[in-house]
Amino acid sequence: MGATICALRQNCQLSPARTTGKSNLWGRCWQRRPSGDGRAVNDVGAILRGIGRRIAELRVAQNITQEELAERLDVSVGYVRQVEGGVKNLSVRSLAAFADVVGAEVAELLRPPRTTGKRARARRKT
Repeated sequence: MGATICALRQNCQLSPARTTGKSNLWGRCWQRRPSGDGRAVNDVGAILRGIGRRIAELRVAQNITQEELAERLDVSVGYVRQVEGGVKNLSVRSLAAFADVVGAEVAELLRPPRTTGKRARARRKT
């Protein structure tokens, strides 16, 4: 199927099959809605990446390795890496657990990260 025009007059790339057969019946855009300055509004991927970077910043500030963080949370190191990489969607319970371990309020994890780099690294203890 070809692309359809959504309510925002954008060329949507999602086929009706991918939108559960409801090809913009209610005038909703199935893609991210652009804001006036060109950024996407409520871009979940960007939010998750920001939370992950913020967790990594706070973890590094406490000089905690990913391995130590995983041990304190009783989760796998892979899970911590996915959270910090913005791949995993955190529950509120998980977000609160991460905040407790890095010594922050949950609201602090939702603030924009201070760094723009891909990864923050803690120094290994020798």
